[in-house]
Amino acid sequence: MNHNHNAYLPDLSEPVHQWMEDAACLNTFTELFFYHNKSSKNSEVADALRICQACPVIKRCLQFAFDINDQYAVLGGTTPGQRREMRRQATI
Repeated sequence: MNHNHNAYLPDLSEPVHQWMEDAACLNTFTELFFYHNKSSKNSEVADALRICQACPVIKRCLQFAFDINDQYAVLGGTTPGQRREMRRQATI
């Protein structure tokens, strides 16, 4: 299945999203960061998470993931499942 994730990407010209220009993933293969549960290989997810760990805007990216309630991508050094768990822990 081929997914067009460009439809989900924000307009980087908007000032609110300009932090993304500093993201470590900016010029990487976008598909790597979209987590398709069973169809995503563990090595692909690990590669995406490794890129995130070296990113200067990882905290802002994680906040963005929460702000948009993302359920599909590795963002801010986390998978969708990890963010769900973080939300669950925050409500206990």
